Amino acid sequence: MKTILYATDYSENSVSALQLAITFAQKFDANLIVMHVFDIPISLASTVSVSYMKKEKRLFVEHRTKLKEFLIQHLGAAKAMDMDINYVVNEDGSVSDGILDTALNFHADLICVGSKGASAAKEFLLGSTAKALLKKAPCPLFV
Repeated sequence: MKTILYATDYSENSVSALQLAITFAQKFDANLIVMHVFDIPISLASTVSVSYMKKEKRLFVEHRTKLKEFLIQHLGAAKAMDMDINYVVNEDGSVSDGILDTALNFHADLICVGSKGASAAKEFLLGSTAKALLKKAPCPLFV
């Protein structure tokens, strides 16, 4: 096992999947990719406008920062800084497609995700995401 992909929605329910991904990465001396997929809310700005591009760039920066803060919160600063972690933030209308694209791009040997989101709406969506990943994942999936 060379590459482990962990995807999060920042919920408390995804923390156990994070712990598992860390354990596997350490045990197998594997690369760890920590990712989040977000969707840009529909706005009146055209997708080719300067304001849209600035908004998109700002959202990538915000989510990358939030992803790092999530890991520090749940691992501690020393452990998060000590590990060789690749942080990936993707924008995609489909969370499962964003995860699958990243898994394929990084040749993931294992995907780790939580099974339920932070809210009732996210639980429904993430449940759907987990089901989609089970059907389409190019490697083993731990939910």
